Amino acid sequence: MAKTYKMTVHEALAELKVLAARIDKEINKATFVATNKHSNSKIDGKTIEEYKEGMKADLQSINDLITRRSAIKRAVVLSNAQTEITIKDDKRELKMTVAEAIEYKAVGIAEKQHLLDRITKQFLNAQYTLKTHAESIEREANEHIRQTFGSKDNIDVKAMESVKKTYIDANTIDLIDPNKVENVLKNLSDEIDFFNSKVDAAISVSNAMTVIEFEV
Repeated sequence: MAKTYKMTVHEALAELKVLAARIDKEINKATFVATNKHSNSKIDGKTIEEYKEGMKADLQSINDLITRRSAIKRAVVLSNAQTEITIKDDKRELKMTVAEAIEYKAVGIAEKQHLLDRITKQFLNAQYTLKTHAESIEREANEHIRQTFGSKDNIDVKAMESVKKTYIDANTIDLIDPNKVENVLKNLSDEIDFFNSKVDAAISVSNAMTVIEFEV
């Protein structure tokens, strides 16, 4: 007859780790099928029947451990899907189930961090290009003027300035930034830092208070 057990999610997670290690250990050391010389009446100091019973008991014990682990895991998964946590600071508040928080931490935040890193790299590269180009455009414009007008006397200053301005205007580079990435970077960074700094504590508190029930 099945027996009902109750424990906190925190206790369940700890037992799941122990059970996983124990199941692996028991499987590796158990004998489930073997061969024996017909004339031998004993195996490892046990009668054939005792050895058989031990083999059966080992398999049953492992199956019982697997059944218990599966029951606890199922109860934890169901609890995580139903239990809501609140992640908040002075400026914001985020409500989600424990399951959603775990998935978001594992996948969603990782994706946003990837996005943040990618945008940051492109933005820094663009800023560097703007800076270095701005430093060289004046020098290039002066060289263009020298090649255009040479060392002629009576140079038309206005014409020279016009040519220089035209050259600079034609060769100046612009930042194409429809997404206003500085704001995007700030918002992404704030969101990632906020979630990462709060989620573990929120889940831990929930796990310590939430009680699950299962039958084995």
